[in-house]
Amino acid sequence: MIVGVPREIEADEYRVALLSVGAELLAKDGRTSSQALCNATLPYARELAALGVDAFLARGLGYARALNMRDGRITYADVAEAFPDLPRADSHQ
Repeated sequence: MIVGVPREIEADEYRVALLSVGAELLAKDGRTSSQALCNATLPYARELAALGVDAFLARGLGYARALNMRDGRITYADVAEAFPDLPRADSHQ
């Protein structure tokens, strides 16, 4: 089974959508939402591994926004806000 992911709503905006009815259908077929998420994100993980962090981030704003941590510091503002006691990078997105 191949699980599709909706296209971008706005420029450089990436979403993984799964409605409850979709989760039920996946479960009936012996699949889980975790498998759907893996199907959607694995190509990016492979690309990151092949290119390295700097080249991956240079591919575009959407790629850069996908980064939450680097060198043990939170780089994404929303994540930093959710975890105020963890180290932050100097600049937030």
